[in-house]
Amino acid sequence: MGLVAAIGHWRLHHGTADDAGLTAAEMATVLRASLPLAEVPAHAGKALQIRISGEEEEAELWVRADGRGHIEAFDAAPGQLDAFATGDLEAWLAAIVDDEPLVPASGDEGFVRDCLASLHQRLWTPSPS
Repeated sequence: MGLVAAIGHWRLHHGTADDAGLTAAEMATVLRASLPLAEVPAHAGKALQIRISGEEEEAELWVRADGRGHIEAFDAAPGQLDAFATGDLEAWLAAIVDDEPLVPASGDEGFVRDCLASLHQRLWTPSPS
């Protein structure tokens, strides 16, 4: 999924004027598939709503940190929400690929920041062999 995000990021910056890199639905799929790699033990039990704004569409998903801080993705709210993150495609791609915190957040902003930092680290830091 990191590679898909990187390709989308490249297409956004170097593609044609009508090429958004990824659609909002595709970005939601990247997040849904990759966020379970993130671990945020300090935020165990918290839930987050994620909204992606595309040029012609929006997509959303929800995630929750289980009791050990492992992220689980959902297609509907898993209960009370602790944080909200809404950004356009460029902000989400910058967060995943470049580790730039451009995604606006409300509620528990630390939860959002830690989820994205953990995801970036898991996608781009080589594992010891």
